[in-house]
Amino acid sequence: MAKKNQKNNKITSFSVPIKLVHSMLTDIESAKKSIYLETYIYDKDTLGIIFRDALEKKAKEGVTVKLLLDSWGSSANEKFFSEFKAAGGEVRFFRKIIANFKIIYHGHKRNHRKLLIVDDEIAYIGSANISNDSIDWREFALRIKDPVAKEFSRIFLDDYKIYNNFFHKIKPRINSIKLKDFEIVRDVPNLLVQNIRKKTLDLIKRSKKSIIIETPYFNPDKGLRKALKRAVKRGVDVKIVLPEKSDVRISDIIRQEFLGRLFLAGVKIYYFEPKVLHAKVALFDDEIFSVGSANFSTRSHLYQYEINLFGTESNIRKLVKTHLSDSLEESKKFNYEEWKKRPWIHKLIEKAI
Repeated sequence: MAKKNQKNNKITSFSVPIKLVHSMLTDIESAKKSIYLETYIYDKDTLGIIFRDALEKKAKEGVTVKLLLDSWGSSANEKFFSEFKAAGGEVRFFRKIIANFKIIYHGHKRNHRKLLIVDDEIAYIGSANISNDSIDWREFALRIKDPVAKEFSRIFLDDYKIYNNFFHKIKPRINSIKLKDFEIVRDVPNLLVQNIRKKTLDLIKRSKKSIIIETPYFNPDKGLRKALKRAVKRGVDVKIVLPEKSDVRISDIIRQEFLGRLFLAGVKIYYFEPKVLHAKVALFDDEIFSVGSANFSTRSHLYQYEINLFGTESNIRKLVKTHLSDSLEESKKFNYEEWKKRPWIHKLIEKAI
């Protein structure tokens, strides 16, 4: 559902992809100067065609249109965009996969960011890709009409510039950007610095009342798990919302290793039942939100280009809180007895990976 705060129609949230798609296409149609789209998955299906044709139309009108798509995640290719490019549109594929011994190493380091910026005035950030496969999932995305959009434009253009570089300067691309009620936090693949993880860990440690984390893939490192347990000991109400079944079965198996121990430590775990949950959102003490592309997982923190928006902006806080409350209403509680009875082969996989 698309939800606007009554007092500020410059900020809208979306949990239902089809409503998000409608809003994005409306803003694309209204663009006067520029459209920048960056996403992990862009499929050559019905939805991909609808977006391509809308973008091609704007390119023909003289609007600057640039797309940055991850070559691993996207099925759309150069041929798919041939008429779009002939119309003046530009498309780049982030780090095309080369079939050699480096495929595992470099294939792991993907651009997982999801952004749309229109005329440097409107920015979308969240969890949704452009694919028929995920049109019925539960997502979370924000549409923000605010000066922060210009910062997202600068980030996009820098990503666009280094799209095929395996080596680049890291520091200027991981510095956080602070603007009034917002902080944009970015990660690039790095074993030493993981800013989104660091920010999240700090917020967990500072929380005094409540923590709610919603994520499709749950594979936190030891430090994050320990912080969650310590938060419970301080009296913090800690809730984790996961899909009952995600789109990645192996992820559902791997997460089981941690859930039982976290549950015994007092962490409240919930499974969202109606559909695939793909939202990546968190709320700390009802005061600080996190929205973006990063999963609560080691792979996301260590190996992927991610972007999250943290902040205290009151309208977004309310929208995030409503979204999380709705998710919890349609979720069932973790069952420890069932967890203990999970198949032995799953236990082997948990330990092996």
